[in-house]
Amino acid sequence: MCKECENKTNEVPTTFRNYSLEELEMAYNDYNKAIYTPQETAWFYNLYNRVFKTNKQPGCGKCFVTIRKHLHHRYLYETK
Repeated sequence: MCKECENKTNEVPTTFRNYSLEELEMAYNDYNKAIYTPQETAWFYNLYNRVFKTNKQPGCGKCFVTIRKHLHHRYLYETK
């Protein structure tokens, strides 16, 4: 074995997402709805927590607007 081969590792770095692009697309499409059901609100928070690895819980309307905006931007970033 040559010196270069001895220094290389056989490991390939991988990262797995715990969300799908389809979920981000759904969040993107529902970004400007006027009224959200409690189930839809919970779904947004669940997706946000998986994407950004946080533990946000439903609260005020301003927080909900912020998580929708962040998911909107993440979708645009992922689809570039």
